Amino acid sequence: MQKKIAVLLSTVALFAVQAGCHSSTTSRLGLPELKTVEQVNLSQYTGTWYEIAHFPQRFQKNCFGTTATYESRPDGWLNVVNLCHKGSLDGPVDEARGYAKVVDQSSNSKLKVSFFRPFWGD
Repeated sequence: MQKKIAVLLSTVALFAVQAGCHSSTTSRLGLPELKTVEQVNLSQYTGTWYEIAHFPQRFQKNCFGTTATYESRPDGWLNVVNLCHKGSLDGPVDEARGYAKVVDQSSNSKLKVSFFRPFWGD
């Protein structure tokens, strides 16, 4: 029984490592690196943002009316809630909750986001 559990845990760990090693969509599609602004005021950044365009992502397949909401936390991180409606603007809501942390605190212009710790994306 212990051997089966060890094999199962090893398999899960292998898949987790592989998932964390995938390249970003930008590099995978051979797109130029995205540029950031010089400075971001996080208190103005918080709130709900409405998507007007995106690079195709499998987790956004068949999504309409996509939003991202950022909320300040006392520890300096941000809560992140991504929402979309599946199939149409009247379709059921699909929600993903995560966290964001500032990468460069001198500018606040880059975040790392995690919806599934310990994996972080740009």
